[in-house]
Parts: sequence; structure tokens; C-alpha cells
Amino acid sequence: MRTAYFGELEKELKKRILSGEFPEGKAIPTESELSAHYGLGRTTVRKALQRLVDSGMLNKVQGLGTFVIQREEWPEDAVHNFKILLIVPGFQGKAEDEDLFDRSLIAGVADYSYLHRASLEIHRQEPSAKKLFGWYRNLKISGIIWERPTGTYFPTIIELNKLGVPQVTINREIEGIPSVFFDYKLVLERVVDVFRATGRKKLVFCDMRSRFQADVFAERQHFFAGLMRGKYPDCAENIVYGLDRVKLSAATADRIMAEHPDLEALICSVPLTPVLFPRFRELRPELPLVSFGESDLLNRDTDPSVNFISNAREKAGRKAAELLGKLFCGQTDLGRHLISGEFIVRKIG
Repeated sequence: MRTAYFGELEKELKKRILSGEFPEGKAIPTESELSAHYGLGRTTVRKALQRLVDSGMLNKVQGLGTFVIQREEWPEDAVHNFKILLIVPGFQGKAEDEDLFDRSLIAGVADYSYLHRASLEIHRQEPSAKKLFGWYRNLKISGIIWERPTGTYFPTIIELNKLGVPQVTINREIEGIPSVFFDYKLVLERVVDVFRATGRKKLVFCDMRSRFQADVFAERQHFFAGLMRGKYPDCAENIVYGLDRVKLSAATADRIMAEHPDLEALICSVPLTPVLFPRFRELRPELPLVSFGESDLLNRDTDPSVNFISNAREKAGRKAAELLGKLFCGQTDLGRHLISGEFIVRKIG
């Protein structure tokens, strides 16, 4: 491996220390060995080592070598070397100003950062690949968590991946990059099983229909339909409604009720609830309602009569930060990582 800058070599050596490849209390390879391994001059290697000595991670002992200091003895500044950049579309500048959906995610990343004494910076807009790589090369960031990046930024993410920048995506899958997804399958199974245990098997799922990420919505709608037909072969054909939020009206609820007069429970994606739930309450006050996801519109604090499926955004944030930390330490953990949500039952009778 050839490293062009002593700053990059410093970063590479940090990874090997943090990953335990260079154990605490043990000597690291000599300047000559590092010079030969990385194809660098002794002066460059010496500068990188001196910066790690100055940071409190290494200790030079004359005539014996350079040793990794025990982690508990590192100065506080030395362990603030893991710098997370979280990119959240539409970020307003303060976490408390965000809606619950993004606040929960930020809280998860922040929780990991606090426990691992890492630093966290949140950006609204995605700078160019060139600028982001410059930040990475100059040790301003250690890696990037992308919250639901649009396809516009996929080329940037792919380019940075080729340049070796650690990255994790949330709810988006890009080859060669770890991703974190909500495991809707497991939680939908729980919902169906809970209602089955109470004798309710006539369920309807109202979900979003959108050209953006259409495959995500289609996949979960198809899963629910297959799940219901697997448990109830005689269930109705039209148990899933893909609805356009813009065209939604109370008449939509009327149509669903007309098609399912014996409906026993309704599962509804949160963006659709402001229109559908009030009308269903008028038509069938006793009908159990389940919201799919949380937001400021509807969550565990806003309406105690609604059951809801939490999409575990805080867990997703922690998991994304954990995966980024592994990448930073040279550990590869690619593929899709599923985070299970919760089904909070409050009123089903």
C-alpha cells in the first residue's frame, strides 16, 4: 500500500491502533518497517508517528521502540479522532427543530457518538465528492452517514467509495456500501399475529403510492398481501391500497369501507392518517387503527387511541454509526442490515 501524505499515513495507523491490530502496550513496527510497507520516506513516516505521539496514542521509548499507550490513559482529545458526518436532507441547523422522524435518527447517531467519544457534524446539503474527499483526506471527517440520499447523489457516494471514504446509507442500497433498513416484514408479521390472536383476520393496509422509491412501497405492499394470503387463503383480493397522498380525500375511506363492510382493523402509513383516520372514526368508531411509522403528525405521545408501528429510527442511527465505526477501524461489514421496529398495542377492542 502506498500512501501519499503523512496525514493519510497517520489516519491509517490510527485505524490499526483502534482496531487492535497494534495492541495496547505493545510496540508497533519500526520506522524502517513502516517505510518499506507503505513505500514512503523515513521523514514522512517520522512525521506521522510524531503526530500520534503528540496526540497521546503512542509513546516513544529511546532504544526500545514506539509503543501503543493503554486506551484509558489517552487524553480526551486523542479519542475524539472518529468524526462522523451525518447528511440529512432538509436539516434546519438544530436537531430540536427537526421533525420526530429525523430527530430520532439524529439521537441514535448522537448516542453512539457520546458513548464512543466521537464527534458529530450534521449537514443539510451534500457537498461535491471532491470537497468531501478533501475533508476526509485532511482528517476533518472520518466517514459519512447518508440519510435517504436521492439518486442524484449516488454517483458522489460511488466515487467516494472508490476513493476509500467510509460510508453508510440509510434506507438506500448501493453496491459495496453497508446500508441500514427498517425490517418491515418482521413487524408486519407481528401485527397480523396480534390481530389473529384476538380473532381478527379481515385487515386492510393503506400505503403510499409514489414514483420516488416506488419499489420500496411496492415491495412491502406485496409482502403484506402475500402474508395475509398465506395465513388466510380466503381473504379478499383488494386488501392493499396504494394511495396518492395528493389525491386523498374522505371519499377514499368511504370507498374502502364500501368494499370491506366487515373490516376488522386498518393499517395506514402515517402520511395518509390525517385524512383517513378521522373519516374511519366517523364511520366505525370501534375499528382498531394502526399507524405505520411515527412522525410529529402521529406518535406515541399524540394519540393514545392509535396503535402504531415504530420504524425504530433511533436504533437505525445507532446501527449506522456502529457500521461506520467498523469501517473506520478497517473492518468490513457490507450488505443490508435490518433493524426491527415495534408494534405498540394500545386499543384493539
